[in-house]
Amino acid sequence: MAQDYTPPVPAWTAWAEPGVDQITIGYFGIQWRSASASIATGVVRDMQDLLARHDGAELVERVEFIDSAGFHTVILAAYWTNAERYRAHVSANAVAQWWAAEERGRDGVGVFREVFSPRIERLETLSSTADHFEGIARAFKRRSTHDVQEHSYWGSMRDRMAASREDELAPQGQFSAASTSSAHRIVVEGHHNLALIRSGQNWEAMSGAQLSTYQSEIMPVLDAGMAFLSNEGTAIGCLTNRVLDHVDAQGKREDRSFSLSYWTSLEALETWAEFHPTHLQIFNGFTNWASRLGGDLALCLYHEVAVVRADEQLFEYIGCHQDTGILPTIAREAVTGS
Repeated sequence: MAQDYTPPVPAWTAWAEPGVDQITIGYFGIQWRSASASIATGVVRDMQDLLARHDGAELVERVEFIDSAGFHTVILAAYWTNAERYRAHVSANAVAQWWAAEERGRDGVGVFREVFSPRIERLETLSSTADHFEGIARAFKRRSTHDVQEHSYWGSMRDRMAASREDELAPQGQFSAASTSSAHRIVVEGHHNLALIRSGQNWEAMSGAQLSTYQSEIMPVLDAGMAFLSNEGTAIGCLTNRVLDHVDAQGKREDRSFSLSYWTSLEALETWAEFHPTHLQIFNGFTNWASRLGGDLALCLYHEVAVVRADEQLFEYIGCHQDTGILPTIAREAVTGS
């Protein structure tokens, strides 16, 4: 990045409290078909209760989607701004016993948890607005008071990670299924330097011509790009991609959503972003639109990216179908050996 570089549009970031070197991001899922909906409601309630207690998460967001196998899936995205607090939570008897229960996942409702505890120097987050944040940036209390210079150029995502100054963050190893006491319970061991990204949009404040343009011109291009990652992303290093809608306490869909994807490496994510036509159409379309509006945009865009070591990952699937989350990756690597 040149010293005199000026981004085409402003952006802001947020940070953990001083002295905190590791945070935890957890995606806790419940999946079912319609016949099990009444049971699933109880499981969702139980999981929400667990996440609120026993050194619970500072922020929990409920999102939903229908997966590729037709299963209704609720995910509770949970954030601990200090990983020590998460470790206390997951070690609590009530939490450990709930997840270890033999009856878990045998009632037609599958549950899973995908938990990451990245180091602060391997995490970055960015928002298009100074007064509204989502995800981990919403949980953090420290926000930038001026716009960030390192953004809107290829490689800026890496530049915002302090670890990248001394580490290439290259991937090592592969996923493997750990042995468990039950065939319907699968624990997956991750590979070193897995990259994950949550990229979202909030259009609650939009109206009139802006909202109309967003829905008719920007959203379809975004949807096409996410469909590519969900259906064909494995060829370019995207292991799984979910497009998730926020819902309120009554289950009503809100005007915000995000995609969550896991990548073989930060480099694979960067390559898609810089060179693949599906992302270039998203990026160029939004940038041109924002420039025409002169920055007067009511839409909030954001993302959070982390690169996590193998021992900072937990994947556990109980009573889940074979295409859930990272499970297809295990099957592919078992066949190909890579």
